[in-house]
Amino acid sequence: MKTQIRKFQSQQILLIVVVALSLCATAPAQQCDPMPRHSSPSSMPEWCSDMMKMHDEFLKMVKAQDAELASQVEKMKNAPVGQKETFIEATLTLMIQQQSEQHAEMAKMLDQMKSNMTKSGCQMMQDM
Repeated sequence: MKTQIRKFQSQQILLIVVVALSLCATAPAQQCDPMPRHSSPSSMPEWCSDMMKMHDEFLKMVKAQDAELASQVEKMKNAPVGQKETFIEATLTLMIQQQSEQHAEMAKMLDQMKSNMTKSGCQMMQDM
């Protein structure tokens, strides 16, 4: 189950990255020039480094959630028979809360990315 959760979380992150990369890659050159390659983080536009920080924070949040869920699953596995149902309910509730938090964070990152790309002249982002 833990592998399935991590696979789903990885798929969500991959989807965000694919969408971000495909937006500029598929746009006509006059509307959205590809981002220049930067040799070091200090030469990147500020919003790029901000997005990288947001991504790193998101990964930290997911890692902490994974640890919390693993702890809850252990409690569920080791619960006395009469309390298993309570622990299963608590585990399911935790999973739903974590997924909601992740979706909210991804939406926040996508909004920020749209805003930054629009400000930097990518017209395609204005239609999203």
